[in-house]
Amino acid sequence: MSPVPKGEKIADYAWLDKTQRSWHIWIGNPFCISLGRVPLREKTGEQIIMHVRKVQAEEKKRFTKKFPGVEWKSS
Repeated sequence: MSPVPKGEKIADYAWLDKTQRSWHIWIGNPFCISLGRVPLREKTGEQIIMHVRKVQAEEKKRFTKKFPGVEWKSS
């Protein structure tokens, strides 16, 4: 089992952290979480949070349709 992502929890399965050069975004579903990096100069934190929440809503729909027996734990 991988460690829990660091940073601020911004959605059910999404976390945001900031380094000197980039935003680190952990995003996924109950089975898998992936790390993405975005340079600080490309997006603001608010833009990333809005986008991640939209993507998480779409992923939740897809996931619950594909795996109806698995619970998506909401925070």
